Amino acid sequence: MKNDRRIPTRFVFLISLLITLVFSSCTPLTKLKFLRDTDVKGKHIAEGTTFQHSLSAYKIQSHDLLNIRVSGLDDESTRPFNLESNLGRTSSATTTNLISYMVNDSGEVVLPIIGPVVIRGLSMKEINDTLTGIYSQYINNPTVFTRLMSFNVTIIGEVGKQGVYSVTDEKINILEALAMAGGPTTYGKRQKVMIMRQTEGGSEAHYVDISEKAVITSPYFFLMPHDIVYVEPYNAKSFGFQSVPISLIFSGISMTLLIINFLK
Repeated sequence: MKNDRRIPTRFVFLISLLITLVFSSCTPLTKLKFLRDTDVKGKHIAEGTTFQHSLSAYKIQSHDLLNIRVSGLDDESTRPFNLESNLGRTSSATTTNLISYMVNDSGEVVLPIIGPVVIRGLSMKEINDTLTGIYSQYINNPTVFTRLMSFNVTIIGEVGKQGVYSVTDEKINILEALAMAGGPTTYGKRQKVMIMRQTEGGSEAHYVDISEKAVITSPYFFLMPHDIVYVEPYNAKSFGFQSVPISLIFSGISMTLLIINFLK
């Protein structure tokens, strides 16, 4: 009588379960790509296609920090109107707040000589135009320079390094911001990145798909000051399968099969 060398059903089930867990913890390569050549409807985007950006001007909010300077034909006439002139010229990061004006709860900045000026709800261009008109009453041919000093974005979730990041340029897009944070991890959902934005009516949440080139046309492709970016994890991450030691599991399966065959 020949020995029955068939593997017991319970071992087959166990091995199948382990293999399923291993592969369920892996993220398909197609989900890890950025800017694929398809639009929101899945249609192919031809090479060389021009995308139209949708970039709206940021409106100043309370507690924003702005650097405001005015110059004119005569430096002596503008000196009393510039805060940094009284503090001494310096580019040290520790003095950034000292030479910046904070927008108070009433939406005002209090300027030397001028006094309080309401700027909340205005774009940077509108602020320049408003202040130029005011300074023209005191200075001949004034030129106003304004810069937002509190352009920060918060990036959390499945990224290389979560944190609050300062933006030195006047604008930044979602891809640049994620790059600063080390990019999405293997378990970060590129198809559903949430952007939380403060508005006059409160906070709003919007989703963008950075795996498609069509994200470039999204009104949320460019970030605004104080935006919060959240990269969701895939389910595999949520259940903790990301830490599955794949090589160890396959070694265990191989060893189990060898033992079973030896015992038979």
